[in-house]
Amino acid sequence: MTSDTTAPPVSNVRQRLARAAGLGFAAVALAALVGTPARADTGTCVGTNVTDWSSLMTAYNGAATDLTFCLVAGAYTAGAGEYLLTPAGRSLTIDLNGQSVSITNPPIYSAAIGVGATETLTIVDSSAGGSGTVEARGGDQGAGIGGGSSGAGGTVEVRGGTVTATGGQFGAGIGGGWDGDGATVTLGGGVISATGSAEDASASYSGGAAIGSGGTSSSTAPAAGTLTFGANAPNPVPTFPSSYASSSTGAPASVPTPVSTGGATDWSLTANNGTPTTASGQSHVTIVFRSTSAVAVPTLGQWSLWLLAAMWGLRQSRA
Repeated sequence: MTSDTTAPPVSNVRQRLARAAGLGFAAVALAALVGTPARADTGTCVGTNVTDWSSLMTAYNGAATDLTFCLVAGAYTAGAGEYLLTPAGRSLTIDLNGQSVSITNPPIYSAAIGVGATETLTIVDSSAGGSGTVEARGGDQGAGIGGGSSGAGGTVEVRGGTVTATGGQFGAGIGGGWDGDGATVTLGGGVISATGSAEDASASYSGGAAIGSGGTSSSTAPAAGTLTFGANAPNPVPTFPSSYASSSTGAPASVPTPVSTGGATDWSLTANNGTPTTASGQSHVTIVFRSTSAVAVPTLGQWSLWLLAAMWGLRQSRA
């Protein structure tokens, strides 16, 4: 008995290849759709679009009314001696929109982002992936975000993005500059990493808190300021560990009982400085809001590509 080795008709082979190609194309399109990283969506930010660092600095520092600034063009990097300074009495919002801001070399006595006692800064990120970043490093005696030398911090709210704030010499990460009171800080989303300045033991100067007051040479630290949490935080907020700020740093912001509710798994907290993990002994705290990790929303073009690929693959499979 012989086996049947007759080859299938050419038309059948072509049909099978077409089906495979159609299904493969659909699979590739779907993979591309799922795997496409989130991009800044300028349509979700409502405010004044700023396209470069110079435009942002000019518009922000000269704001005559309360405004929202939408970042739309990638990296906003300050040059030497440049910084953002909230005008007196203004309430300003920066929507990162998936972009990055870096201010690491402001003038002496200045915060990287100055927010004085009568001013308010809100940082949000309306991009689908929440991938915007802020790096703010204060000048000598200035906070990363908050007051300059001898200046108190104002009102600072972070609701998205990754914000890294480091105090200059004797300044807080977020809060007061040298000998300045802490800020009124509200954290409601994103990742916040704040680092205060180290003490100068030889001169009996304390360093600044991670979030709180600046350092001082006085026996009494300036007022600490407050730290509250938005709707994503658990209720009650866990007690900050004693290592949140050592006795050599400025006063850490007090944490009142929150009025908001939320799931206890929505955020995490790490802190050190009781036993310094660095030789400088700087106060540090990192707060992560896990719930703000948004799923990337496909664009209309991506949905259309996937739909066309799926329809073509289905048609070929039925041929």
